Amino acid sequence: MMAKKPRKKQETRASINVRLGRQIRAFRLERRLSQQQLADQSGISVDAVGKVERGIYSPSLETVECIAAGLGVTIPGLMTFEERSAPRQNPPRSTARSQIDVLLADAPAAHAKAALAVLRALLRSLADIKS
Repeated sequence: MMAKKPRKKQETRASINVRLGRQIRAFRLERRLSQQQLADQSGISVDAVGKVERGIYSPSLETVECIAAGLGVTIPGLMTFEERSAPRQNPPRSTARSQIDVLLADAPAAHAKAALAVLRALLRSLADIKS
């Protein structure tokens, strides 16, 4: 009679998929992105984003790289499984910049120019308040 092989490898893979999915979801929510927005920014399907977040799909390294880029994080940052706190009220500077880029990506040139003027005025106003 043959002994059954331990399932440790499968269990580990499953738990890594679940942890990776939770990590991706936490980063996505921190950036206030929908699954569709992350899919668009990552160049993958919204269905794939959902399956990865639920831990039912084991993404390729290429897919992980696309998701990391869509979130504006490195692969090591995405793969560091630490407890994540609730989304911050003020996103980090690099995240805010990437969100601005996303907002303006498809905007007509005139709208982007107007948004830049508004942003400059807002920043001057904020600088005056701090002074």
